[in-house]
Amino acid sequence: MKRKNNDDDELLKAVIYKLIGKISFFVGVPMGLGLAFFHLFRELKEKQVWDAPLWMPFLTTLLTFRASTVGIAYEALSTSLDAKREGSFLRLEQVQKNWALSTSMMLTRYCFGA
Repeated sequence: MKRKNNDDDELLKAVIYKLIGKISFFVGVPMGLGLAFFHLFRELKEKQVWDAPLWMPFLTTLLTFRASTVGIAYEALSTSLDAKREGSFLRLEQVQKNWALSTSMMLTRYCFGA
């Protein structure tokens, strides 16, 4: 089976690179903050400046790592498959479009066996 041209490959690469960049940012920033807070709490305790309650580092790590997990899902859903289209800041219209597309594909595949 021959491909039509390389334009489709180039568009696909551009979309994938855009998706990887956004996911890296929206995963890296919360995870980095989580690790920084964990290190900060440890340093404050070792230098006897402030002994934070045990639940505080646990809660901040849990929240920041959960935010990075949400970042993966949100960016995967909010990325446009059109490489030239940027969209709005939150890209909610693209999330709705991709959510409908992904759920219809899953229903078709798993419920109807196609």
